Parts: sequence; C-alpha cells; structure tokens
Amino acid sequence: MKHIYFIVHTFFILAYWTAPFWLNWKLVLFISLIYLLISNSLKYCPLTKLQFGHTRKGFQQYYLSRLGLNLSNSQNAVFTRWITPFFISFIAVMWQLVLK
Repeated sequence: MKHIYFIVHTFFILAYWTAPFWLNWKLVLFISLIYLLISNSLKYCPLTKLQFGHTRKGFQQYYLSRLGLNLSNSQNAVFTRWITPFFISFIAVMWQLVLK
C-alpha cells in the first residue's frame, strides 16, 4: 500500500510544482492558500502520515536526504510550509500575467 501512497504523493508534488505552467493562476493561488491552511494548521502533510506512518520527516525531506541534501526538520518545515506556496504562486502570476 505504501507504494500507492508514494505514487500519489509524487503525482501531487509534481502537479503542484508544474501547475503555474498549465493551470490558471487564480486556481494556483487558491490551491496554495488551501495548502497553507492545511500544512500550517495540522503541522504535517496527511499524505506523509499515510506513506511513512509518522510525520518526523516529510516526503521531500526524506528523498532529498537520500540524494545527499540534508535539511533539518525546521528548515524543511519553513521550505515546504511557507517558501514553496509563495514561490509557486509568484511563478504562476509572473508566467501567466507578466510574461504573457
């Protein structure tokens, strides 16, 4: 079953990171807002809990560490909960409105 969670998790992450290029910027902002609300209210990702059975290390942190990039839990939390949604939203607006 964990293999299915890995596939679903990977799909969502890739879809989110590529969304500025194929999804309307307003929907990207809405998804980012929902993501911010979920990740900051729960303090973890529900898919991470399903896949790993715990929330000590997130999906991206786990696989980045396997590639040699070791982030602390606090660094990973700031990156995934704050930097990522604002960066994705910024790219969506820039790509679709400014670079039109």
